[in-house]
Amino acid sequence: MEYGPRFKTKQQARDGIFQYIEFFYNRKRIHGALGYVSPCQFVATFKKKKRAV
Repeated sequence: MEYGPRFKTKQQARDGIFQYIEFFYNRKRIHGALGYVSPCQFVATFKKKKRAV
């Protein structure tokens, strides 16, 4: 059973993961599970709250 692409080098794997995150996952689209903010906004808010503690 094939679960995903096989990469010959680590660099090819990094490039494939980057493309998945940037193009398929869509970091800018709002997500209901994240309180209706984009993943980027969610992470920024999380980091800001973590620093305040």
